Amino acid sequence: MRRVGIVMTLASAAMLPGCANGHDEHVTLAEVPAAARETILAHLQGGQLSELERCRDEKGVVYEAAVQRAQGEFEFLVAENGAFLGTEEEEREYEECPAEDGAFLAPTPLRDGASFTARITHPYLPLSRVRYAVLEGRSEKVIREVQDQTRVVGGVECLVLAEKEYANGELAEISYNFFAQDAEGNVFYFGEDVDEYENGIVTGHGGAWLVGRNADEPCLFMPALPRKGLRFKAENSPPEAEEWDEIADLEGELRVPAGFFRDVLVIREGDRPGKWSERKYYASGIGLISENKELNLTVLGREGPGAR
Repeated sequence: MRRVGIVMTLASAAMLPGCANGHDEHVTLAEVPAAARETILAHLQGGQLSELERCRDEKGVVYEAAVQRAQGEFEFLVAENGAFLGTEEEEREYEECPAEDGAFLAPTPLRDGASFTARITHPYLPLSRVRYAVLEGRSEKVIREVQDQTRVVGGVECLVLAEKEYANGELAEISYNFFAQDAEGNVFYFGEDVDEYENGIVTGHGGAWLVGRNADEPCLFMPALPRKGLRFKAENSPPEAEEWDEIADLEGELRVPAGFFRDVLVIREGDRPGKWSERKYYASGIGLISENKELNLTVLGREGPGAR
């Protein structure tokens, strides 16, 4: 079943390119660039590709795929670089049901029967392509690395992102974070295992939570089609972990040691609604580039640790 509540709020017609206004042509999967082909295959999810079109306009190339599934036909859009751009149905539903600003989204994809993949291709969180990153500050350092093995959480196969946090050169925490992406391109957070360290010894597990253990549903972590003002709960397992997020900007600019980035997505976070204590900055095609402009991207690796 489609999650109408989330689709109504996430989709933005102005941000969803299609083939209606450009020059389109039928193509085969073999004619599609590797990055876009991988995204299309990841979203088949047991269905059959029934039609594939390539659209060219002033903004570039977009591929529109039609997939026949048991529930009916499903159409979605993919950029030439492999970014999942959303669905045709999302655009129509947004026009019919505009979002209600101020409300925090807390979708229930498991209850609603959503389908998931462990391949994360969201343009602002492309964990399956950008698998290694280092962020550094004055006294902090975080190493983010996607693991080779997936893990089943709450009955869903999830990508595993390991984060090692260092304070003043000493290991402070290792967390394993579990993500899955639904058919519309929304990235959901299924929880995390946490080990806190002191003098090389595990001293606690603060903030750990998992779907199926102390939460019934995953949390929306990155909307498929973000728009300014959109609010959602990125963690919802009180008292272990609870977080409210709001998209503050989509056109930010930020220079970090790894480079200068435009059209930066800015998400502000807080442990209470409207009480923002942190900001995170995401670049398209890269992912997280800064936390509070204090912990900044210094090293980036693509397609696995061997590429860095």
